[in-house]
Amino acid sequence: MTPATALRELLARLAASRGTAVYVNQSELAEWPPDLVGELKRQQILAPASPATSAVCPGCERACAMPVDVVPADDGGCGVAAFIVCDRRNDINRVEVPIRAVERWRATGEHLADCISRLLHLESRPHGADSNNRWAIGMLEGRKHKDRLALHAGDCSLTLSVAGHAIALEEVLTFKSQAIRLDRSALLQCVDQPTGKVAAESESAESRYTRLLALVDKWRRKNPRKFLQAAADEEGISVFALRQVIYRKPKAADPMTSMAGVLASPAPKLVKAKR
Repeated sequence: MTPATALRELLARLAASRGTAVYVNQSELAEWPPDLVGELKRQQILAPASPATSAVCPGCERACAMPVDVVPADDGGCGVAAFIVCDRRNDINRVEVPIRAVERWRATGEHLADCISRLLHLESRPHGADSNNRWAIGMLEGRKHKDRLALHAGDCSLTLSVAGHAIALEEVLTFKSQAIRLDRSALLQCVDQPTGKVAAESESAESRYTRLLALVDKWRRKNPRKFLQAAADEEGISVFALRQVIYRKPKAADPMTSMAGVLASPAPKLVKAKR
C-alpha cells in the first residue's frame, strides 16, 4: 500500500464516521508504510487509544472472536497483559494474547483540525465541533482578503471551507518527502478570490456594480437575447437581484459629507520626540 492510498483511506474513514473516533489496530498499521505511520503519530493525527475489548483467540484452530481482559502484568512493573477466557472448549481455559494484538490508535476530526492549524501556523483554535460536524481552524489571511477556515465532515468526504469555497481535504493534504504537507498557497488563492455570499460581503457596492456591469456586457456580446439570465446564472443570483444592482449605480460620496466625517473623527495623538 502506498502512502497516498493509506492516507486517503484514513481520511475516508474519518469522513464516514463524521469526524468521530476511528480506531486503527496494529495489524492494520503493519500494512501501511512505516514512514507515513510515524508521521501520522508525530503530527498527532493518530493518538494512543485504550486497548481493544475483543480479539481473535489464538488458542485453537477455531479462531473465535472473544472478549479480552487487560490486567497489570505479573512482573510488578507498569506493563499490562491481555488474555481471553475460553468457554467453548473443556481443554482450554485462559489464553494469553500478545499485547500488540489489542493495541490500537485513534483518529478524530478534532485531531485533524489541530494538525491543520499547526501546519498553517495559526493561533490556538477553539476545541469542539458544531452541530454540523464542523471544526473551526482559524483566520487565514491572504494578500487581499481574510476569512475563517473550517474543517467539515460531510457525507462522503472531508472538506475545508473558506471564503465561500469548499476544497476536498485530500487535494491539499498530502504526504511528500517523509512529511505531511498542506498546500497553503491553494488555500490562500481561495481566500483572495471569495465567492458567493462571502464575495458579496467583501466588496464595496461600487466594485460590485462595476464587476457585474462587465459581466452583463460579456454575456450581451455572447447571447444578446438572454444575456441577463446568463449573467445571473454565472453570478448565482436571480435576474431581479441583478437588475437591482446594474440599474442603480452607487452614489459617489459627497465631498462635503466626506469632509464632515474627517472633521468629526478624533485628532491623532502627538508623540513627543525623544531627546
